Amino acid sequence: GYRPAAKRRREAVPVRVSDGPSPAGDPAALIEALRPAVAAELTSSPGADELEVARWLICLAAAGVPLICDVTPGVARLIGPELTAIIGSTTLERCRDPNERDLTSVRARRTALKQHSVSRRWESIAERVGLRLAPRPTVSIILCTQRPRQLDHALEQVRRQTYTPCELVLVRHSDGFPTDLEAQLEKAL
Repeated sequence: GYRPAAKRRREAVPVRVSDGPSPAGDPAALIEALRPAVAAELTSSPGADELEVARWLICLAAAGVPLICDVTPGVARLIGPELTAIIGSTTLERCRDPNERDLTSVRARRTALKQHSVSRRWESIAERVGLRLAPRPTVSIILCTQRPRQLDHALEQVRRQTYTPCELVLVRHSDGFPTDLEAQLEKAL
């Protein structure tokens, strides 16, 4: 059968943050230009504003662009230890492997969005001034299956979800499930 050829990604694209205007001016245009690249290699000039460098790192990481960069201590304080570690461990060699590139991209994106999103900023402000925010809404994971042998795999996928709080609604479409299913579910999750 017909199988489309895999897209060939370009090598690392250099991006420079200087003490002048932002790279490429428009973040959306820069992100679109970097998507086909294996990674973005971000450098900054000695006079570059650390806040501007941090802003670009967070913006590109949140867009899923794998970043290769030497993070200065000042920028590390701004972007946080987890995102600093992800960026610090990203290499061109790892990003050349499509699976490793995707894993790096997802880890950086999730971290950037978890730590630097608008909702996280509101949570941080509320914590500092002693306000209680409304709890996050519960997400229901509805799992319909008639294959008991696939249940372990399905539960593993549920365990991998990072959003909390969540609940699992299991709908069984056959009689082939174990009689102690509820106990197994509690143990598994």
